[in-house]
Amino acid sequence: MLFAFEACRPHIKYFSIAMFALPSFLIILGAALLERRGGFACPNFLLFLGNASYSTYLIHILPISLAAASATANGVSFISTWPAITGWMIVLVAHIMGALFHLHIEGRLHQHARQWSST
Repeated sequence: MLFAFEACRPHIKYFSIAMFALPSFLIILGAALLERRGGFACPNFLLFLGNASYSTYLIHILPISLAAASATANGVSFISTWPAITGWMIVLVAHIMGALFHLHIEGRLHQHARQWSST
């Protein structure tokens, strides 16, 4: 089995390029050209999620840790019992917490930074 994998190794690079890099490039190119022509109107909700994405990235570990700690403390294994539901709940809570962090903390920090830089 190892020999078969080693024999295919030179082709894995080209497979990755063909299956992931090229389609990703074409999607980004198409979206950029569409936006440049003015034919791409992104909904405000998605713009807000994009603006809040860094806050969500910073805060996402908190709901994951809270879910794991509450499951361990209560002796409930809901993470392993309903992984899909639990996963989506954690994603939803992480996005809500990230959005709140973006609105109430990051937004004020940006406002103060703009005021500080203009003086």
